[in-house]
Amino acid sequence: MAKQEIRDRSDPESMRAFMRALLEDGFDVRCLVRNPDSRWARELADLGCELAVADLTRPAGVARALEGVRFAYFLV
Repeated sequence: MAKQEIRDRSDPESMRAFMRALLEDGFDVRCLVRNPDSRWARELADLGCELAVADLTRPAGVARALEGVRFAYFLV
């Protein structure tokens, strides 16, 4: 049986394409990150995404990050 490659939205290339598409369609994009200094967070910011710093295990931080948000995609 041939090997299959499984890719989902958590794949970095898919994530970049998704963020770019949202931004190009005129959406404001806010990304929840744990570490705003990480390479991935800097890349998101360079694309034009707003960064919200929070930890998914701390509900109060997540609630603040979601303030004013109409649509949320949970991509891990």
